[in-house]
Amino acid sequence: QSTVSGGDNNLHVDNVSIDESTGDICYHVSGMTVSDLTSNSATLTWNASADSYTLSFTDGTDTTDYTYYDTVAEFYTLLPNTQYTTIIVANCSSDNESDPVSFTFRTNCGAEELPFTETFDATLANDPCWNGADVLYTDSVEVTLTANNKWTYSSSVSNGLPAGHYRVNIYGTGCKKWMITPTIDLTEATSPLLTFDAA
Repeated sequence: QSTVSGGDNNLHVDNVSIDESTGDICYHVSGMTVSDLTSNSATLTWNASADSYTLSFTDGTDTTDYTYYDTVAEFYTLLPNTQYTTIIVANCSSDNESDPVSFTFRTNCGAEELPFTETFDATLANDPCWNGADVLYTDSVEVTLTANNKWTYSSSVSNGLPAGHYRVNIYGTGCKKWMITPTIDLTEATSPLLTFDAA
């Protein structure tokens, strides 16, 4: 049942073909999910029925290929807050494999080590490890660093600060706009010192 209103209401069909199968069909994997996700590990599962599975695992820089004989893969020593992509091919026989299927996930935020520096060269709106809050100090509600929190990314020079910084409009006595850093490990620090530029 078509729900199109206006515009092109036509259904277009092309290149229909029916032929003899050249062999058993090797179906691609489905239902890929990630579980037990931490800052440095993850478990990937999927649905399929094949002899083995070839996984190509990458963080966008380094790629590693694995072979599994079950529908579960466990990954360790991953990087925190990093997007990983895995491409899985089902191997039904030595010369019969499925089409590849890709799946992407991001590891959780981890504790940053000293020395820690953030220069705000790019917006943090899509970084889950930086948060903001529009609450009193005793509250614990956190939101992402977006315009809704009133912290706004500035890509131009402003008030003497170079391009690439965050700003907030301070008004009245009820302004309570918090910028919350990632967790920072201070267990080995004897005299930690926080510095920042403000204008």
